[in-house]
Amino acid sequence: MALQPIVNLQLGSTPLYGGYPGNITMNASGRSLSVIGRIRFPNQATSKLVSSAGAAILWYAQGANVFTTVGTTMRLGIMDVDLATGLEDGSFDVYKEFVGGTDTVPAASLLTTPMTAGSKVLSDGDLIAIGVKMIARAGSDAVGVVSAATSNGPLPTPNLGFPIGGVNVGALARSQVQFLWCLLTTDDGTLGWIEGMPPLPFLSIANLTAFGLNTTPDEYANTFVAPFKMQISGMGVSMAGVAAGDLFDLILYADPLTSPVTLATVSFDPDVTAQTAGNNGLHLAALPTPITLTAGRTYGIAVRPTTAGTVIMGYQNLAAASGTTAQATLIKSACFLGPSLKVASRTDLTGAFVEVAPTAFPLFLLDVCGLEDGIGGGEVSAPF
Repeated sequence: MALQPIVNLQLGSTPLYGGYPGNITMNASGRSLSVIGRIRFPNQATSKLVSSAGAAILWYAQGANVFTTVGTTMRLGIMDVDLATGLEDGSFDVYKEFVGGTDTVPAASLLTTPMTAGSKVLSDGDLIAIGVKMIARAGSDAVGVVSAATSNGPLPTPNLGFPIGGVNVGALARSQVQFLWCLLTTDDGTLGWIEGMPPLPFLSIANLTAFGLNTTPDEYANTFVAPFKMQISGMGVSMAGVAAGDLFDLILYADPLTSPVTLATVSFDPDVTAQTAGNNGLHLAALPTPITLTAGRTYGIAVRPTTAGTVIMGYQNLAAASGTTAQATLIKSACFLGPSLKVASRTDLTGAFVEVAPTAFPLFLLDVCGLEDGIGGGEVSAPF
């Protein structure tokens, strides 16, 4: 089918990239952090059961956690929303209860927590609250819970109007900038996410080791599978450490993980693109001519320095938060390009790119100028 022109459509490896305003520390009875919004499921699924028969919540614990005292209890789970206040009603319908001295909550870790009590049936679009609450606190127990926001990322994004956070550090109140980062899986393994919440938790960007023309590897790529036929007129990647004199190319490849084929090369002038010290950000490039990507084919956006001066390509390393391959796959599944997202490398323009680590999450952007018509009755859908 024909490609229809699209104006100023940019598709990223993650639609929103969360900021990190800090932890909410659960160190007093009643303290809590929640996200309040609409649950979304792939294909707008309905009647999904969340219970102790297989459901789990992925969240991120932070801080020097102490959870050793008998008498401390904390809950993670799903609540209804009180329409009179717009905040959670405080009653967990399905949850995991952490018991001090029995359960552990490791620090700086992505945690997949199975539900152990209650049940709830959810359908795409339901208004819910997912939260963590210190029910009772004994001794010096304290658990840091990462709060996410949409205040920075590959592209600047504003604070959200909705969804919102529910924060209790003395009294329950709404927040536009702090809310629980989480993903959900139902009893049958279906992924659920809160609409508008960053699917990728904010970690300090774990940059690749600085690389240049004389290093091994000397080229890194962000790879993905095109979900449908589309035409792109530009591309961009997250970069750091670009100084005046650091020449590098952005290269678009087809089949980078098998037999790389160069489709386009854009050379950057460091006198224009050099970054201020200590900063990183998105480097955008316009392609000489638009290029059509074929549905189901793998592509890669690579960075290759052309001088000995080193640069850094930014990415998220979920392993920095003890993230597992399964957790990384779930997070990637909540993003537009799905589990096909990879960071890969090679040396001296030789052979196929090899994945760096399954926990590596690439940060890049595609500038789309055309989409094939007739997809899904004239619409293109993506799990944003």
